[in-house]
Amino acid sequence: MKYFLSAGEASGDIHAAELIAAIKLIDPKADFIFLGGDLMAREAGNAPFIHYREMAYMGFSEVLRHLPQVLSNLRRAKEQLKAERPDALILVDYPSFNLKLARYAHDMGVKVYYYISPKVWAWKEHRVRDIKRYVDRVFAIFPFEVGFYKSRHDYDVTYVGNPSVEEVAHRKTNLPSREEFLKRHNLPDRPIIALVPGSRRSEIKNNLSVMQAAADMYPDYMPVVASAPGIDLSYYGYYIDPGTPIVNNATFDLMHFAEAALVTSGTATLECALLNTPQVVCYRANGVKLSYKIMEKILKVPYVSLPNLIADAPIVPEMLVHLCTPKLVGRELGNILPGRPGHDNQFEGYRRMREILGNSDAAQRTARIIVEENSLEKKRIRKKMKLPHIPAKEEGPVRVLMVCLGNICRSPAAEGILRSIVSSHNDDNDWVIDSAGTYGGHSGDLPDRRMRVHATRRGYDLTHRARRFTPSDFSDFDLIIPMDSANERNLRSMAPTLDDEAKIVPMMEFVRMATRYDHVPDPYYEGAEGFELVLDLLEDGCRNLYDDITAMRNDTSR
Repeated sequence: MKYFLSAGEASGDIHAAELIAAIKLIDPKADFIFLGGDLMAREAGNAPFIHYREMAYMGFSEVLRHLPQVLSNLRRAKEQLKAERPDALILVDYPSFNLKLARYAHDMGVKVYYYISPKVWAWKEHRVRDIKRYVDRVFAIFPFEVGFYKSRHDYDVTYVGNPSVEEVAHRKTNLPSREEFLKRHNLPDRPIIALVPGSRRSEIKNNLSVMQAAADMYPDYMPVVASAPGIDLSYYGYYIDPGTPIVNNATFDLMHFAEAALVTSGTATLECALLNTPQVVCYRANGVKLSYKIMEKILKVPYVSLPNLIADAPIVPEMLVHLCTPKLVGRELGNILPGRPGHDNQFEGYRRMREILGNSDAAQRTARIIVEENSLEKKRIRKKMKLPHIPAKEEGPVRVLMVCLGNICRSPAAEGILRSIVSSHNDDNDWVIDSAGTYGGHSGDLPDRRMRVHATRRGYDLTHRARRFTPSDFSDFDLIIPMDSANERNLRSMAPTLDDEAKIVPMMEFVRMATRYDHVPDPYYEGAEGFELVLDLLEDGCRNLYDDITAMRNDTSR
């Protein structure tokens, strides 16, 4: 099966890479197309068509400055989705971009999964409407998300465990010794305070200088900065003291060997807690009290750091906005250093948090559900069809009639597409193709102008004039193909004999592309994308219809 993944940040790259590895264990032949990073590339065996370094923009002003790049990324992602026709789209956080992609995939009929749900429980709760509309299943990684979605929005999500639990446990087994770590990064043998200012330039700019000043209050300790992938090391020099060490691509190791850490809110706060390293959460953004009051109104939760949210208790101090000053952060830092009261209190809080998270392997459980659901869908779509008697080639042409309601949109489009396929194989003399409608109100009309425009762009010339289905069509055609269940019911009610009824085979029996639809939908309520979707389904169905019928007619053993 083919999977399309979208992860727009460094943390998403980590989690998506674990999910790719888990899917491959269950489905070794799986193909992956993705927006992401180097870790995903390593597991998938191919490069991302867009690297997350081209996507990681945060905040209104940053997105606005890079709007052409953002729009280009979205356009490229949609083009890739349409070209690849994956069995499933798997989204990893990054909601502003990914929810737009979810809608496009949903309209194409591609199954949509969300792994690492957007933090709609904290802000922008209105996004739940789009999630309910366009996402088939959400995999929650925090236990409280299940209750949030169900009680507030009547939407069932699946808690699969938290990926950081398994990832941290696995990575701890591959840690170097402390001596090797210090040698590898040219660090002296002194107790460390880890400075983890985030993965975006704006986060580093706002938080790192405060972290440095707070750590400087404790000269017995050595502050060490964790750099983020994609950020030039020279950028950190603007916000730290000369000579402050920086470790590259070793945030996890640094937090493990540190006596304490100052961490910008995000996934790193949870990893730090799982490593049992005491921490102070720092998040400064234009640090004024007004900003803090506004944030209090916007946020829907009492905490911003993951350890506190999971435990529903203040395990780690959160120094936000105007509270994020060197003096106040330094005071909280001093309280969690070894031998201070806050040190052991955090350890107890971490223990409670781990109990709540549980030990389920999130990536493996999610992979199993996705693969099993899509395998069942494949079996449903590819079940053996019961086709009526189709004449052998020496018995004459096969006669096929496409049927919808008014015969001005779906059925004439199907007729035109099948005619084109037959002509491309020089089989015109072996086929008779026509279309009709169960309603005669459009008799004599050309196909709908919008459908003709969209079909012309694909090279199909729709010239059929609408006509009403008549009882004689049962004797005139070998195969009668309705577009939806209402057409099918009408046709079956008119069939004079059981043999005639057996000629009725729905178009969706021939459609094998990944789709949520069990019928060819009416395009009129979906705008331009609705007409494109109908043509996509009909092209796939007509190609398979031609192949299946041709194989039957050439089978001399039947």
